[in-house]
Amino acid sequence: MQKQPGGGRGDGGGGGSPWAFVRAPGDASAEATFARDEALPSMPLPPLAATLRRWLDSVRPHALGDGGRQLQEDARGAARAFEAGDGARLHGRLEERARNQRNWVEKWWLQGAYLSLREPLIPFYSMCGALPLNDLGWTLGKGKGIYHAAQYLHCLVAFWVILRKELLLPSTSADKKTYFSMSQFRFLFNTNRVPQEHCDNLANFFKTEKEGDCPSHVIILSNGRIFRVNALAPDGAPISFSEWLKILTKIAAVTSEEKGPGIPILTCDKRAIWAKNRQHLIELSLQNKVNMLEIESSMFVAALDEDEPSTETETIFLSMNGNYRNRWADKSICPVFFNNGAVGGLCDHTAFDGAISVTTLYFVFLALMQGGPEHIVADSQMKALDPEELTFTLDSEMNSELEKAKAELVSKTSLVAVVHENFAEYGRDFVQSHRLHPDSFTQMALQLAYYRMHGKPAATYETATTRAFYNGRTETLRTCTMEVVDWVTAMLDTHRSAADKKALLKRAIQRHDQLMTEAKGNAGCDRHLFGLYCLAVEEGLPIPDFYSQPAYLKSGGGGNFILSTSLLGYTPIGGGVSPMCLNGYGCFYNLMNDRLCFTISVFKASRETSATRFYQNLHRSLMDMKNVLEQPISKM
Repeated sequence: MQKQPGGGRGDGGGGGSPWAFVRAPGDASAEATFARDEALPSMPLPPLAATLRRWLDSVRPHALGDGGRQLQEDARGAARAFEAGDGARLHGRLEERARNQRNWVEKWWLQGAYLSLREPLIPFYSMCGALPLNDLGWTLGKGKGIYHAAQYLHCLVAFWVILRKELLLPSTSADKKTYFSMSQFRFLFNTNRVPQEHCDNLANFFKTEKEGDCPSHVIILSNGRIFRVNALAPDGAPISFSEWLKILTKIAAVTSEEKGPGIPILTCDKRAIWAKNRQHLIELSLQNKVNMLEIESSMFVAALDEDEPSTETETIFLSMNGNYRNRWADKSICPVFFNNGAVGGLCDHTAFDGAISVTTLYFVFLALMQGGPEHIVADSQMKALDPEELTFTLDSEMNSELEKAKAELVSKTSLVAVVHENFAEYGRDFVQSHRLHPDSFTQMALQLAYYRMHGKPAATYETATTRAFYNGRTETLRTCTMEVVDWVTAMLDTHRSAADKKALLKRAIQRHDQLMTEAKGNAGCDRHLFGLYCLAVEEGLPIPDFYSQPAYLKSGGGGNFILSTSLLGYTPIGGGVSPMCLNGYGCFYNLMNDRLCFTISVFKASRETSATRFYQNLHRSLMDMKNVLEQPISKM
């Protein structure tokens, strides 16, 4: 099964300071980070009939035109047969599982949507983004990379300390009535995806202070060399910005003189190949085994890069398609600091979704805006220890594998094209002034842009969070509805009135809002159908014919969503993931008061798609929608 993008619509905005969502140390009136997790309700399982009804509704927009009626009839027949036969039997077993497990889909989702994928994590599955320097008031310049890196790393380590002390307040809905699972925050730091031949493992070394000791070092990659840095001083406090500056300056000076073998490039290969090479590496020497554990247990890995991107688009592109000798793909977090001060980065998507990394990076952003996190976590006044280089013993086989990886992976550094654009004509304030939800409004714009460009509806995945449930992650909202198709075709019909277009837009948005509410309650159709599929595999049963139906695949099943989308919130922190399929788009967005920010990705091998042209059509669609909303409606 194809992995899905993470994130999910949350209707609240961010605070204006890094300590707005952090409790003060010693404040007994505020709840600890993970205090509510065990009390959350178990993940619900919807009735099979309701799931199949929702699935049939999602098929209808893709059963238009020639052959559409037959496709729809075949879909109805397949749903009836599935409900009466294989589906009913599997659903009964799934109900039993749901009674005995607080989250019946959790383990399957981790394995089927992430750990079992065999292609390289970069650029296919990793989340990527860029720090919005303009919002920080930072400028680019020769040699600013070390300075910006020292500031950033100081703040990121402070967030690690906040999680260790459980000072991050539990997330809630906008009305504060619903608490969200914080379990994914346990996998932000000290986490590594360990490659295996058929299905990877997830190694997590993070512990809260109450739970015990936790590795407190950071790995720095520079020019193919690897360094271990103690992120806490001997007194146990985070090392200061000035100490980070000294450490990074030393590393940069040493690595500018001599490059290393580039061991990290091996992590960017296909998973089975990296699994074989990793095993050989740790068998070569005890020191290799110790080094591997040091990297995999570290807080995170950071990279110092020689490239100098000048825009957010270039920063994101080079983070995901740049110097693979400076990327440890398995690590949960890997910020990338470019020589001119641009800051990008990667996150492994396996253990947490976009909303989790956005929260983390928004804290760093706010701390940087206000000069550091010292109001929350006091940094050490002691001198930090010098960095320690980790060197690996290599033999002829490993040297050959490194050369092979360098030759082969160079061709993969341009597989994905990405653009980051800021639509500045208006923002969510304008949308909300018309009493429309900005996320639903933006989803309509994506639908109109795709239809305008390709002349047909797009099977669309939008992330809906299910974190209101125990260890919840996401459900799919299938955005493309018949209400959307009715509105899109009206928008492209010059004979339709503005009143019609406006009414149909509001109707489509209302339907979208309804589907979002259902999906956040785990009442979509995708996770249920995914669970039934996994149960058949687990029990060694034949895969039901339902999953090979043309309608199942055409409507997005099996990871065949053409538009892979997610709202990343209402802060300047955004990013994206590669498309799900060859002729698809990754469309991720963060919605500011005065602008709408988009990160759009495509595969360069596709002859149908173009990130640049898609944004041009999206810009035009957003302007058309504004004109419709502002058009005076004559009274009869």
